[in-house]
This record gives sequence, C-alpha cells and structure tokens, in this order.
Amino acid sequence: MHHKVMSQLNLPSLSMSVRTLFLMAGLQILLTHDSLTRVSHIHLFGIAFIFTLVGFIFSLAVGINAKLKAFIIVIPYAFLIVDILSW
Repeated sequence: MHHKVMSQLNLPSLSMSVRTLFLMAGLQILLTHDSLTRVSHIHLFGIAFIFTLVGFIFSLAVGINAKLKAFIIVIPYAFLIVDILSW
C-alpha cells in the first residue's frame, strides 16, 4: 500500500499492553501465573525425560566418533536451556 493510504487506516497503537489489546479484541485472559507455571514445569520435565531416553539410546550407537556423539546428545539440553532463558 501507498504510505498516504496506510496513514489513513485506523490502527491501534503498538505501545499498548497485551491486556489492553485483549480487552479491545474482546478476548479474556484465562491463564494465571500458577497455571502457566504448572503447565510449563510438566512440559519441561517431560521434554527433559524424552531427551534423556533418546540420548541414552543414541549413546549405544556404534560407529560414531565419541566426541560427535557427546555433542549430539548435549545439543537438545542446550536448546532447552535457551528456551527457558527466553521466558
């Protein structure tokens, strides 16, 4: 679109809070911090358990350099930490 046409659109300000935006859109915020914490911990421990199980199975593989195998096993945990730091 042309800039003149874009400036005539009635767009909401992007500096408003998420709560205000939800209220304008008619949405309700149903999640509390407690429920988000509970769900995130369940997923966090479940994903870590799956990584451990798959990593153990992969550690039994033969014909792969030990350093490469260790690096590949550690990668999911590193990204899990990056994911947690992004919260």
